[in-house]
Amino acid sequence: MKTIFNYAAWLLFVIVFALTGCSDDKGEPAPETPEPSIEFGSETDLKPVVSVEGGTSTLTFTASDDWTASVSAVTRAIDWLSVSPTQGGAGTVTLQITTQPNDTYDERNAAIVLSCGNVQKTVTLTQKQKDALLVTSNKVEMEAIGGTFGIELQANVDVSYEIEEAAREWLTVASSSTRGLTTSTLNFQASENTDTETRQAVITLRGGELTEKVTVYQASSDPSILLSQKEYTVASDGETIQVELKSNVSYEVVMPEVQWITEASTRAVSSYTHYFVISPNDTYDARSAEISFINKENNIEEKVVITQVQKDAIIVAQNEYEIPAAGGSLDFTLQANVDVEVTVSVDWIVQQDASTRGLTEQKLCFDVMANEDTENDREGTITLKGKESDITQVITVKQLKKVPIVIEGDQATLEMGTDADAVKQAIIDAAAQGVKNFILKGDYEALRLTTDNPFEGISVNMLDLSGVTNWPVADGLAEIPDKAFYKYANIQEVILSEEVQVIGDNAFAQCSGLKRIEASGVQKVNYAAFQSCSHLEKVVMPEVVSMGRVSFSFTGLKKVYFPKLTTLEGNVFWFCSSLTEVNLPEAVKIGDANDGTESPRYGSSVFADCSNLQKVSLPKAVEIGERAFGGCTMLQEIDLPMAETLGVSTFMGCKAVTTIRLPKVKTIKGDNNFTNCPLLTDLYLTSPDDISINSNCFGSSSFSKQVNLYLNANKKDEMEESVFGIEWRNYIWKDIIFIE
Repeated sequence: MKTIFNYAAWLLFVIVFALTGCSDDKGEPAPETPEPSIEFGSETDLKPVVSVEGGTSTLTFTASDDWTASVSAVTRAIDWLSVSPTQGGAGTVTLQITTQPNDTYDERNAAIVLSCGNVQKTVTLTQKQKDALLVTSNKVEMEAIGGTFGIELQANVDVSYEIEEAAREWLTVASSSTRGLTTSTLNFQASENTDTETRQAVITLRGGELTEKVTVYQASSDPSILLSQKEYTVASDGETIQVELKSNVSYEVVMPEVQWITEASTRAVSSYTHYFVISPNDTYDARSAEISFINKENNIEEKVVITQVQKDAIIVAQNEYEIPAAGGSLDFTLQANVDVEVTVSVDWIVQQDASTRGLTEQKLCFDVMANEDTENDREGTITLKGKESDITQVITVKQLKKVPIVIEGDQATLEMGTDADAVKQAIIDAAAQGVKNFILKGDYEALRLTTDNPFEGISVNMLDLSGVTNWPVADGLAEIPDKAFYKYANIQEVILSEEVQVIGDNAFAQCSGLKRIEASGVQKVNYAAFQSCSHLEKVVMPEVVSMGRVSFSFTGLKKVYFPKLTTLEGNVFWFCSSLTEVNLPEAVKIGDANDGTESPRYGSSVFADCSNLQKVSLPKAVEIGERAFGGCTMLQEIDLPMAETLGVSTFMGCKAVTTIRLPKVKTIKGDNNFTNCPLLTDLYLTSPDDISINSNCFGSSSFSKQVNLYLNANKKDEMEESVFGIEWRNYIWKDIIFIE
């Protein structure tokens, strides 16, 4: 009963409480829930752009309720962008935005998404790309004839170009366009280089703050004098003849010592015309003379042969012809004022159909059979006789014997004789039979190396010229002439006669297949003699004492040893990237030690950019020229015991060198002698004499602080203690050690 009462009381309490609650709700309505929102300030940039370097920026907004922040990609992955914090409650929020540097060549974008309830706001962030201007090559090589070439580049900036002013007459733009990081081509036109000197120009490409330079090298033309006609036959009553020629060198006209030819006029322009007056011939004999056009500097001589007929005669330009053993065609022109009968004295000369022109000039044609006799020359005559007169002209034809050649396997031994045409044909025939090794003996004249080299286009493993005599002489020294084997890519080995003392300019330049040269008598190697012989590894020249500019540059030499070499001009071994060791026991002068102000400077960079050079022995070298070892990045120690003078930038870029010993150096010229030698720790300047050092020989005044300087003990009084350290010659050194 008590339990029922308690339960009834509890139920009454609940009912009363409920009625009371209902009464309160009708009196005060419940507060409204606010709408979710995200608000930005009026000056907030919702499309911010950040620099390529990246960094941290902020974004301020106000959220009415709990919010979140996230990052989503638009064109790229989003590992480069982050935000903090990523969530929070209602109120004003400052969001930290962090971007990483953009190392790509493309602009990139990402979206920062802010969410509050069902409301989203998006901020699109853009980061700029890395600018680029790239060219596939900084070097262009052109032949003398000129032509069009292209510079291939990649860029994502507007690109402009500039041709250096001095070259704008011969180097012009053909077409150009570029935009975006795409492969584009700038085309340029180089006109023909008719000069005998090589030329070069620099094309500068600019895109924003980026710059690329491309150097254009154009080869020179060969020195030449070209005659439009070399033989003139003049009637007996005389006339004025016109001789036209073209030349890219100066020349002089050498008149014959006769009275019947005089020069009327000349004018010195690019296409030369000379007029010569031929006086009447009142004799019954033909007469002939030669007018020479000579350029002594290049040993060029061209001749005009003038033959004047006699009265009532049968006249030909020559009374004697020499025919090679291989035979061939014999054509000549005659002038006559009578009908002519032709008689041949031998069966190996056969007349062919003759062509006529007018009534007085006739061309006679003959075939001469090959002479198979290797022991004897032979001779025949062609007689021209007037049919109704006693006028007779006899022409003598001399034919040389066949050149003897012995072939054993792939080797041929050739006794040349004097018939240059027969020598050339014998070499061609031997090569057709598989001969790769040639041994030549006899007189140099039969080779015609500079006018009709018999080895042009022939594949040769070994060419032995040690038995060749009577080489041409210049300045008292026998030489192999300039450009004798220029650009002969198929010759691998050459042995020269001991008679040869000089190797001429460009004699073997660009012989890309040449691997070995033996020249036991050579004393002097001239300009560019072996330049760009990229496979040349072995050079035997025990007597050489002098080497000209760029004589062995860009070759494949690995070790250099010339026991008597004393003088090296500029760039001798420049860019010999395979060269590891140099041993020149008698070398005294290594280029020109200038201070960088002289012009022109031909004595620089003797061993520069030999990137694998590791060992150098120059025990007697006194003068070390400008940039002599610049860019030799593998050299670790340099010891020049007799050197007294250093040129500008001598060791610039020797990045591996740790020790340089210069015990007798007294003068260090110019700037940057030791610049960019980051590992240099010990420098020996121990001469007892006064030492001159330029104020910028280290490039940076602070660089010397890592270097231990070794001086002669007599210089103790020159050292100073300063608040910056130990000072000598206005440089602060890591330490100064004095040597007795």
